[in-house]
Amino acid sequence: MERYDYQTSFRVFEWETDKNGIMTTGSLLRRVQQLGTDHCESIGLNDDVYERCGAVFLMVKSVVEWKRPVKAGEKLQMQTAAGTARRAVYPRVAELIDEQGVAVCRADTRWVLVDAVQHRILRRPPEEMDLSSFGTTPLSLSMELEKLQAPLVPGGVRRALYTECDRNGHLNNTKYADWLYDLVPCERWDSEWVKRCVIHYHHEIPLNTQVSLAVGGEGAFFAVQGSREDRKCFDAQLEFCTKE
Repeated sequence: MERYDYQTSFRVFEWETDKNGIMTTGSLLRRVQQLGTDHCESIGLNDDVYERCGAVFLMVKSVVEWKRPVKAGEKLQMQTAAGTARRAVYPRVAELIDEQGVAVCRADTRWVLVDAVQHRILRRPPEEMDLSSFGTTPLSLSMELEKLQAPLVPGGVRRALYTECDRNGHLNNTKYADWLYDLVPCERWDSEWVKRCVIHYHHEIPLNTQVSLAVGGEGAFFAVQGSREDRKCFDAQLEFCTKE
């Protein structure tokens, strides 16, 4: 039987969906992040522990796979599990189940534990940080980006706004998916929906920092890359599916 550590139920709100009433990937990632926070707090990993240990989890990769569009008003169960580190990378997975008991979405996020002062990856958690309940996750999704033949072209610039940043002072990891959606030509949303979203986070984007964007599309794929000061910040892709 698949092992999940923590779960909740919720109804998809209108503000979590796009103009077609479909739940966005950014909204899903915010749900996943909150459920992960709730799970960690349930086992004693709260803000006080992180502060005393001087450590913080940062996301380095994420992938979301939608089996079908999820609409506003749907009632769903969401369950999550956290895994032990492999080469200092911790997986957290989540799955959405509809009222018929069918999995409609899966997410796999990868995290590293970082020293908040020295900004270096911790190969082992601080002694006070008990991660013994992390085990083997019940799923693992590919984090690969599709190799596109056509080169990316300049796509303008974007600034990390105040409402997009978290208390670490940089663009929240769930907001990157919102940026992707905003960069897709609007007419594409009339005939297609996102079936997969992959994001690789390379370097943080601090509050009020401007990022140069490069975009490109090929078939079902739409790709975005963000850079600042000649340093690549992220690579991301959406894979689309035609509406029936």
